[in-house]
Amino acid sequence: CVPSLCEIPPYTLPPGNPCIELGRGSPTFWGFQLLDEPLDYPRVANWTRQIAAARPDALRFVNLLGAGDWDFFKTVDDYAASIKSYVKLVRPQVLSMDFYPVFAKVAPAFDAPPCGAKDCRESKDLYGASLAVLRQEAEAAPGGPIPFWSFFNVLPYNAAHGDPTEAMLRWQAMTSLAYGSSGVMYFCYWTCFGSLGGGLIISRGREGPGEPGIVFQRSPHWYEAQRLNGVLRIYGGFLLGRKSVGVYR
Repeated sequence: CVPSLCEIPPYTLPPGNPCIELGRGSPTFWGFQLLDEPLDYPRVANWTRQIAAARPDALRFVNLLGAGDWDFFKTVDDYAASIKSYVKLVRPQVLSMDFYPVFAKVAPAFDAPPCGAKDCRESKDLYGASLAVLRQEAEAAPGGPIPFWSFFNVLPYNAAHGDPTEAMLRWQAMTSLAYGSSGVMYFCYWTCFGSLGGGLIISRGREGPGEPGIVFQRSPHWYEAQRLNGVLRIYGGFLLGRKSVGVYR
């Protein structure tokens, strides 16, 4: 379990706040999910140092952007410099990024930018390039190598990113492993607000008239992920704890 840090606003750690004690002593608690796609690395570094001092037992999980975002990275070299700066300042326990490849060569005509714009830049090639950067900087981290993980796409969240097939899920996960990733994560486990289709878990309205609860069901992607995870667990038995020495593409 990696919960968010309760109601503590980012970059603050109020003295005596009971939230920092969450999960202490629990065998199922890994640590805290702190931030998603931050760019103010000095503030991230200061905040994570405060949390490390208060809870040295807890993972301090921060997820970063992949190289596909035009708004921040014009080249892969720009992205590599950004990740290098993050590792130097924050000294993370693990590197993580999200990148959702567009598998179609041409984006759908409806409600989508022309290829060459932001979403269409998120190519399969750039997915591999992002993983290569994380691999390089995780290996060169001060104090020794650290693991890196990746989020990949499992639902159609806009017109450019269609609903992935099971083969597309496999490609994203196996490419991550090929670059030395030791963890993969699905975007999204639940169905995100505003997406065009379901994640691994979908809601199907309420249980009945006057019932307060919403019924959650396993989507077809749940079973695809279940099959994929069954294979990944076998690979994990061979790969976890070993050093990746090369990537050939």
